[in-house]
Amino acid sequence: MLDPVPSGPVLPAGALRTTVVSVASPTPGSRRITLGGEALRGFALPRGCWGPYLKLLFPRPDGSLAWRTYSVRAFDPESCELAVEIMLHEPRGIGASWAMAAGPGDALAILGPGVIPVPPAPDWIVLAGDRTALPAIAYTLEQLPAATRGLALIAVEDAADRQDLAGPPGVEVRWVEGDLADAVLGAPWPCEGDCVLWAGAEAGAARRIRAYARKRCGLDACRRPILNYWKRGQAEGSFDCQR
Repeated sequence: MLDPVPSGPVLPAGALRTTVVSVASPTPGSRRITLGGEALRGFALPRGCWGPYLKLLFPRPDGSLAWRTYSVRAFDPESCELAVEIMLHEPRGIGASWAMAAGPGDALAILGPGVIPVPPAPDWIVLAGDRTALPAIAYTLEQLPAATRGLALIAVEDAADRQDLAGPPGVEVRWVEGDLADAVLGAPWPCEGDCVLWAGAEAGAARRIRAYARKRCGLDACRRPILNYWKRGQAEGSFDCQR
């Protein structure tokens, strides 16, 4: 992931100044923030990338900045509009609190994008995540080639958090009601061909999925990008996102 940005009123090098264009609620537990501005005119995402992410720089009352990582949900280079979805949870952190109060015209600085490369055009894919990874999975499904085959496993605690997702017809979307790691370990897996398993989840679940992908599926590191999207009881920046 990108390095933490220093606190203070001055934006770090490379930060882009954006403005909130619109705010929506795709589900009761999320807010979609669409950002715009001239700074996004040179913004670009690598073609076909999976789960690109940004650092959003939230202002603190004392004038310093706090950074949090969020996945890109959509980007339109023609309108220069960039969307992220922020999941709401209790207790609310600085990102969710900002999203609940945000409105058109509000300023927000960003850093990025960041991407983790994956091999192009695998024979079979598995995308897995809890609701924090839903924006990344939704974006990735929309970018995959039409001939892609595989499975998307998304764990949500409430059926209201489900969304209609668009993707290749050969990629099945399954909403998981129980444990995400159990669902991944029990999913069908081809014996042959080039396979990729991407996951974003709580660190404990990600650890189980990572071990399975390495030991049982025999995937090398570039074919198993499995990320700690969050860690129970710890704030972002206090844990490694890939271990």
